[in-house]
Amino acid sequence: MTRQFTDAFTLFDTIPGVRSKKNLSMLAKSVILILLLAMVISLGVAMFSMMRDKGRGTGTVKALTYRVAIWAFLLLLIVGGLYTGLLKPGGSLQQAAINTQQ
Repeated sequence: MTRQFTDAFTLFDTIPGVRSKKNLSMLAKSVILILLLAMVISLGVAMFSMMRDKGRGTGTVKALTYRVAIWAFLLLLIVGGLYTGLLKPGGSLQQAAINTQQ
């Protein structure tokens, strides 16, 4: 017998330790923030390596490669989160449009 999942949250409800949709959404947002911080750190490491090695070493290329890999994973995480409903847009642009019309 196969199980049918109507959305991502019914799939996540079967995972032990996941208590609610809110916890899972907060976990995804935390992972996104950590990945953004990792991208900034990688950029700083690349700049430091470039200054230290005067452009002769491979440290800059490695750090920038890590940054691109983090970016690709971050993009997949955000698109997947929006697609499954795990992440929802804040609606601040819609609220700004409503405020300007009044």
